[in-house]
Parts: sequence; structure tokens; C-alpha cells
Amino acid sequence: MLSHDAHLLYGLEDSAKLESTIDRLTIHLEQLQVSDPMEEAELPKKELFLSKANIIRFVNAFFDNSNHSNCFVYKGSFNVNTASTQLLLAILLLGATCISPEDAATAEKFSERFEYSVFESPEFQRLLYQENHPTPSRENIQLVQAAMLTIVLRPSTGQLETERRIRIQRVPALVSAVRLLNLTQVLNDTVLDGEKANLDEYIRRETLVRIMAWVYLLDAHCVIFSNSPPQFKIAEADFGLPRHDMIFKTTGLPDLNELISNADLQGPPLSLRSVVQRLMDGKPAGIEELLPQVDSLFALFLVLSGK
Repeated sequence: MLSHDAHLLYGLEDSAKLESTIDRLTIHLEQLQVSDPMEEAELPKKELFLSKANIIRFVNAFFDNSNHSNCFVYKGSFNVNTASTQLLLAILLLGATCISPEDAATAEKFSERFEYSVFESPEFQRLLYQENHPTPSRENIQLVQAAMLTIVLRPSTGQLETERRIRIQRVPALVSAVRLLNLTQVLNDTVLDGEKANLDEYIRRETLVRIMAWVYLLDAHCVIFSNSPPQFKIAEADFGLPRHDMIFKTTGLPDLNELISNADLQGPPLSLRSVVQRLMDGKPAGIEELLPQVDSLFALFLVLSGK
């Protein structure tokens, strides 16, 4: 049992709505297809895995342990009762892997079926194949975030077949999704002034930038460590660099004012391609010249991986 209410964030304090959310999650898990009846018998009881206490533990574990570096889920506005079922389940499964070996083993038993439920879902297939270009709506972005977290979750199984499927099928599908959403050109040019409307727009655009940056880094990881052909070319890297990690990790306006006063927020956003071009120019800019504008660790990782 939690000793104080500090951990009851993310909508976890609303018991009535949380009960409804648990019902929604349970129904979703029950609808996941199982090809082998023996596999169904070996699965943990969904009611135990999705207990109120476990959801509190898993969500907090995710934001405390898995959403630090290169984060792309904004915890300040995340609410378990309004998040999509797929995104919430991805967070729960990944959070469970941070708690204990027993919880991690339980999450692994659900993870393969969950992977298929995300990437083979009608929603994801529509995102990839619908006639008109999809828009970066809240629903589409949460679906992409769920797919990203699923890719983080699945290689931990250590199964060669799973790793190959992720690398050969899932990563290209994710790359196609962010291309269709036109995230290769997204910039966060919102100027923060302490107003909530501006903060909301800043977070919305920064989330898009960070999603694109993370997928680009994932592609670089596959190229370097798996000898996979690159999905992206530097000519596509017109998206902005992630900005100000601490601002993205704030939980709202009270924490924001001091950060605004201590950070240079007025400079125009830089795209990854522009930074790489300046570094590769005939008279390249010095890294010390660019560092003040590369103002997050996430952005620094991205520049170092520029390909």
C-alpha cells in the first residue's frame, strides 16, 4: 500500500474512474487472440495483473524509471482514465518490468499478444493504408506512442524470432507511420510566456518532435547494432531538435515560471539537418558554437547519431 498521496498522480486518485478504466483494460486483454489454448491456460489472471494496486505501482514505475532519458510521453497531462487503452497497457507492461522479476515475467506473458494487438490493429492499419494522409490527432499520436513503447518492451524477451520481427516488420511500419503523419518536418516554435494555452501548444508540438526524434534514433540503432539498412535519409531530417528536457518534464505552470526565467527559450528551433549541415560544411561550425542551441541530452544524442 502506498504510504502517501504523492504517488496518486496521473488520475490514479479517482477511484470510481479507475474502476471503469480497469474494466476497459480487462475487456481489451480478453479480446486479444490466442492461437494456442495451452497458452491461454498459462496466462496470469487478468484481474490480478490489473488490480488497482498494480496499476498504481506500474504507472508510477514507468514514469519514475522508464520515462527519463529521451522521453516522449508528457507526464504532466497523462491521465490513466483518458489515455487510449493501447497506450495505457503499454505503459503498464513496461512499468511492470521495472518492479520485480516476477512482475516482469508476468508482463512478458502478455507482451506478444499485445504487440500484435497494436501493430495489427484496425487503427494502426488504417494509419498506414488509408487513402488520405492521416493527421497527428490525439488518437493517432497515442497509437504511435503505444507502438514505440511496444518496441521497447519486446526485445527484452531475448527471443531471436521476436527481435527479427521487430527489426524487419515493426520498425519499418513505425517509420512509415511517422512519415505519413508528416513528423519529419515538425518543429516546436511555440514561445512560452507562462500562459497555459501556450504551454499546452508547446507540449503538443514538443511531443511530436520527440516522437520523431526517438524513431530516428531507433533507426540509427538498428543500422549500427543490427546492420540494418537505414530507413531515413538525412534529407528527411527537417524535424526540430528536442528542447529543454526539464520543461518537458514539468507537471504544470507552477513549475514552469522558474524554468522559463533560467532558460533561453526565444531562439528559433533548429532542425537536425541544419545542425548536421553546419557540422559538415566546408568551414564547419565548432561544436562549442552549437552546444548552446543543442539544449537537451536528447538533442545531443540525436546530433551524434546524425546519418
